[in-house]
Amino acid sequence: MSNLRIDNIAPSAGGTYRNAPRGIAAAWAIYETDSPSSIRNSINVSSLTDNGTGDSTFTWVNSFSTSNYSSIGEYGDAGVGDTATFGLNALDASTPRTSSIVRLETYYKTTGNRTSHDGSSISFSAFGDLA
Repeated sequence: MSNLRIDNIAPSAGGTYRNAPRGIAAAWAIYETDSPSSIRNSINVSSLTDNGTGDSTFTWVNSFSTSNYSSIGEYGDAGVGDTATFGLNALDASTPRTSSIVRLETYYKTTGNRTSHDGSSISFSAFGDLA
C-alpha cells in the first residue's frame, strides 16, 4: 500500500489553496459572544462582528465560490440549564448569506419559548468550494 502525502490542495482550474493537514472543512471557528466577543480559534475566518444578543456575522478570509455552501454548528451554555434546547441558525432572511459572509443566530428554547442568547462555547464549520 502506498501513502499520499500533501501539504496543500487546490482546484485544478486554479483558485484558493487549502491546507490539507488541518481538515476538510473550508472554514470553521470556535468562538464566544459573552463579553467580550472573540474568536478562540479558526480557519478561514477573518473577523467576527457582534450584532447584538445571539447575532454574529463572520467574514471569510477566502470567499466561497458561491453562497450555496453548507454550514453546521453546535452551541451550549451551562448557565441556561439542562432542559434548554440550543440552536444555531443562519440568518438568511435578515442578511442573506453571501460567498464572503455568514450571519449566525444562537438561541435556546424551553417549553415553546425561543430566546436569542450569547454563549461561551459556540462552534461552526462551513463546507463548499472556495473561489
